[in-house]
Amino acid sequence: SVKEGEPVVFKCSVRHTCPSYQPTLTWSHSGKIIMSYKDMGHGNWEAESLLTFTPTKEDDHGSITCTVKYHGNAK
Repeated sequence: SVKEGEPVVFKCSVRHTCPSYQPTLTWSHSGKIIMSYKDMGHGNWEAESLLTFTPTKEDDHGSITCTVKYHGNAK
């Protein structure tokens, strides 16, 4: 569970096979975002995004969405 006033971290990751066109990951909530890309070997890559923020009472019963956008605008 998430508590008001205590920092939280959400993670979103996706694997892909085209290092020339990295997917973009966006969040439905603002905060500090750290992106990383890893070579998983055998032609596979992983894009990862970490979102850190401190919840407020306005976040109560809210949702967090991570959207992945691939080359060619596929989501």
